[in-house]
Amino acid sequence: MARNGWNRWGRGSCEGYSLHIGGGFVRFSGDVVRSVGTPDGQEHAWHSSINGTCSQSHATCEDGMRRVEFELSVAADGFVSMYARYKAACSQAIDETQPSVSA
Repeated sequence: MARNGWNRWGRGSCEGYSLHIGGGFVRFSGDVVRSVGTPDGQEHAWHSSINGTCSQSHATCEDGMRRVEFELSVAADGFVSMYARYKAACSQAIDETQPSVSA
């Protein structure tokens, strides 16, 4: 499984693309899958999902990939912001427990 980039899988009318980023406790998995046309002649569509949820339909594969990348960007920015606040709070708590040095 490729990491940190789009990976194509399948062949013919059964194809899709997966994006896997991260590892350990911080992982992101996005998929864009082509649906097979219906027997009544309806065209195929592309469906995106993020971490196995949030399925949406798209007219093109590129639209689905853009949506997955946008959602990743929003989630990553939120995670980085929350983690920075956590680290700042931890640092402040450590500073408050340190004994002061008097001259």
